[in-house]
Amino acid sequence: EEEEEEDYAIERRREVKLAAKPGDILVFLCSEYDFAYDPKGDYLMLQAWFLDSPTDFVVDGEVSGNLQALATAVEGPPPPRGGEETVSVVGVGVRNPGHSDSGDKYWMCTRNAGGDGMLQIPFSRYDLEAYAEWRYDRQSALMMGKMYCRHQGHLEGIDLFDGSFFNVSPAESAGMDPEQRLTLETGWCALHDAGYERTKLQRSGGHIGVFVGISGSDWHWVPLPPGVNAGMGATEAVIAGRVTFSLNIKGPAQIINTACSASLVSMHSSKLHLLFPHDRMEAVLTTGISINTTPHVFMGNCVTNALSFMGRSFSFDKSADGFGRSEGTSAAVFKLREYSPEVYGILAGSQANHDGRSASLTAPNGPAQEKCIRSVLAETKLEPPEIDCFECHGTGTSLGDPIEVGAFKRLYNRKPRVNPVLATTSKTNLGHTEGGAGIAGFLKCVLMCMHTECCPNIHTRELNPHLDNEGFPCYFASEGCTMTADSCYAGVSSFGVSGTNGHCLAYGRNTLTSRGTGQQDFNRTMASRIRDAAPNIVTEGRRDWRQWVNMGRPNCDGTGKEYEVEALQDGTLTWREVERRPLRRPEGPFFIRGSFTDWKTEQMTIETSVLGLNSFELEIGDTGEEVFQIVYNLDKGMVFYPAEKNCRRKTVQIMGPNKPPTDEHVWLIRGDVGSYHRVEFFIFQSGARQTINWMAVKD
Repeated sequence: EEEEEEDYAIERRREVKLAAKPGDILVFLCSEYDFAYDPKGDYLMLQAWFLDSPTDFVVDGEVSGNLQALATAVEGPPPPRGGEETVSVVGVGVRNPGHSDSGDKYWMCTRNAGGDGMLQIPFSRYDLEAYAEWRYDRQSALMMGKMYCRHQGHLEGIDLFDGSFFNVSPAESAGMDPEQRLTLETGWCALHDAGYERTKLQRSGGHIGVFVGISGSDWHWVPLPPGVNAGMGATEAVIAGRVTFSLNIKGPAQIINTACSASLVSMHSSKLHLLFPHDRMEAVLTTGISINTTPHVFMGNCVTNALSFMGRSFSFDKSADGFGRSEGTSAAVFKLREYSPEVYGILAGSQANHDGRSASLTAPNGPAQEKCIRSVLAETKLEPPEIDCFECHGTGTSLGDPIEVGAFKRLYNRKPRVNPVLATTSKTNLGHTEGGAGIAGFLKCVLMCMHTECCPNIHTRELNPHLDNEGFPCYFASEGCTMTADSCYAGVSSFGVSGTNGHCLAYGRNTLTSRGTGQQDFNRTMASRIRDAAPNIVTEGRRDWRQWVNMGRPNCDGTGKEYEVEALQDGTLTWREVERRPLRRPEGPFFIRGSFTDWKTEQMTIETSVLGLNSFELEIGDTGEEVFQIVYNLDKGMVFYPAEKNCRRKTVQIMGPNKPPTDEHVWLIRGDVGSYHRVEFFIFQSGARQTINWMAVKD
């Protein structure tokens, strides 16, 4: 046997001498051949690796040292110092256009989808042909007595309602305003998200306030079927009371109608009630709602040319020609609780005021808007440079957008900034949800803080020339972008056509992405640093090649070499190869374990015809696939496994023998149920290289 091994080793070490002349190129497989070059006289040899797959590096063990040097985000501002008086968002409910019926889907719509929820008004609402004319221009439509807009941010299924869930009879449900039904549903979703149980609330009640922002309802124009009586179902005043009655909630119940700023003003009012010390509530529920069931309001807005002819809000864009109407409802539950990763975010501050006497009743007033924002900054004791993102009202009107930008420019430009403030608005995604716009913008701010990312204004291509942004470090985001730190403040404004202004400030920390320092996966970050490292650079310093400087990633042939890698503060990496004694071919037996053995080890057959070859036959089970690993000498810490998880390729680098990083680092065989496959594991003489193979075995 020793003679056979010596013959085998001699055969493997057979030398081939080639005479290389100037201009010759020698190509060979580095994995199969070693080479030496014996020059005569002066020479220059260039060596290169090509037609090779990228080297795969695996970080083994925990990364240690100054981990902050690896962090991809810096530590952001701390939460506001409110202690037990901190107003935290503990539950949310969303039902907005673009199928945004949850917080995650709302984020996907505003940040990732790159589209809006505007649709042509369907026939299920009303016959659009009878009320709209969009084929010509605005004036032609108005001369015909029709509206020129045919799109809206549309909610599907507003006619669907589970009345029995809220103890509402079928007869009452049939005549109930959809705004009442949706407020019930979305409000309950927010309470459920905050941890409340319906049966427990209905049995014992709760001291919870309900505040609803609404901009009006057109349900009274909808003809009801014979025998259906709307009654209290069409009365706006009972919307908040409907929630408290159905769920047996016994706190204050208010509706606030300041038109477009209603839900943000109701949020400010709910905060004041929550902080009121003499009748402390356990929580408050704030909602905003707007549903368009008839064309009447559309036609009235078209007469004043307030709506966009293209049916969308082109906020901050040169083509802005009015706003796009939309439906939507959002809800949030607030509690007095210190900030922690378990909450969505914080309502850091809020304020509301009125324009007073302006150019007209409906004209926006820049100084009043500026004063409202300044009051919130004073409440939170923050300076404008500490605010990273600004969610504008931004309806897309030629007059309103420049006035709003001018107002917050005068305030935010008083002190120098390190990074520009990011300006965005949800109107480009949702349209103008009117009574629900303010809280929709606030929840978007909370989500942006939780991701430390800013959402794009999807219809912004060329800035409105009337925007006064000269010398103002403000970026009107046309693409999504990340913020510099792992926590941030974001402001949101909402201005009503009545002249009532509202502004809120949200705070949050990145708890949802790996960029947050609290969520940083340093092993993954280190692996990406190694993968993206610059290639090897050789600098010729002297005539003697041994004095040349070698920098960057070493030329690794991917055969299991180990390195100690240090990431320096300047981003460079230093490499030190770990010298390990070469292994001879292990003499002990090899075992196989996998799904077909219930992960028990079974010895492989040693093939005497081929030195170093071990085999095993397995049967494919009922799932049509089996997974396995190779174990050396019954030692569970000495396992051979693929570098990929659930690997189906036979050419992937074989790792080990050591403990696999996860249970998913296995080879996977697929085949017909009941068929047999032969697994072959071959290990070379040196023990440094192995191959794996499997094939179907005929009966």
